[in-house]
Amino acid sequence: MKPVAKYLLICALLPFHGMLAAQGDAGNPDFPKGSPILRIFANVYTGLTDADPSKAFEIRRAYIGYKYQFDPHFSTELKLDIGSPNDISEFSRIRRYAYFKTAALYWDKGKWTLKGGIIDTEHFGIQEKYWKHRYIYKSMQDEHSFGPKADLGTTVVYRVHQQISLDASLMNGEGYSNLQRDNNFKASMGVSLYPLERILLRIYYDFINQEVLQSTLSTFAGYSYKRITAGAEYNRKGNADFNGNHNQTGLSAYLSCDLNDKFEVFGRFDRLSSNIPEEYTKPWNLQDDGSALIAGIQFQPIKHVKIAMDYQDWVPYAANLGNQRYLFINLEFVL
Repeated sequence: MKPVAKYLLICALLPFHGMLAAQGDAGNPDFPKGSPILRIFANVYTGLTDADPSKAFEIRRAYIGYKYQFDPHFSTELKLDIGSPNDISEFSRIRRYAYFKTAALYWDKGKWTLKGGIIDTEHFGIQEKYWKHRYIYKSMQDEHSFGPKADLGTTVVYRVHQQISLDASLMNGEGYSNLQRDNNFKASMGVSLYPLERILLRIYYDFINQEVLQSTLSTFAGYSYKRITAGAEYNRKGNADFNGNHNQTGLSAYLSCDLNDKFEVFGRFDRLSSNIPEEYTKPWNLQDDGSALIAGIQFQPIKHVKIAMDYQDWVPYAANLGNQRYLFINLEFVL
């Protein structure tokens, strides 16, 4: 979307925001209330190998929308994801398409939370919270298509008590940018444990059954205390793309440390691998298997802006493919 179009949409939403807020003055002055959403990812990079010496400026993604709180328990959110789909050629990346990333109704009361519509996947959101640098690199499951980050369906969360939370979802299974093409749905369930205030342990499982049952098992451990945030996850996708005995394993570990109020250093290591089915002589997904290393420093001059300089290295496991090394400057702007 062109910048002028973005400003026009924001301007169109602001009077609506004021009108709705005014409606709350007669009763509870705190409700209803709302706020616009604007989030932009941009970068400039240079390749560090002879195989890919490319250099470019990019606007990778823009989210624009509106959040509205009806009362203490009901709220809604509408958000557009403006970017380039993964299924178009590299030569067409300049094109931008808009999808409904979020079109949801939420209800939250006591120990219960209900979500319906096009909503973020509960598990992905938890992992991204600990990674903290989505504007630089997607989370492990998102980057390697272990499942869609957002989908059409419903989620229920029940907080048993302060140390245990349960969640379950029934989703379309094909992501927020795809229409339902069959009668199959993806069911998922997760358990989050907080044995200590600073530690999260989580296990998650989902499955979708066509002619073959495709499933994902994920375990996660997170730690956050003062200036340190860390996370580690293990992911296993069984019968990937509904191909029997085609399995994938993804490992990811990340760490960030605040040096002061404005500067932070961070690092991450990923490893993606696939098995060797009986009829194969090498891993079925060898051309995409490999490991990634990301390290950098982040500067946050104000609350709404993050700037990072980082090194990214992808080491493919296929012998005929060379390493991919890049130096990035990434930018995130949040309204």
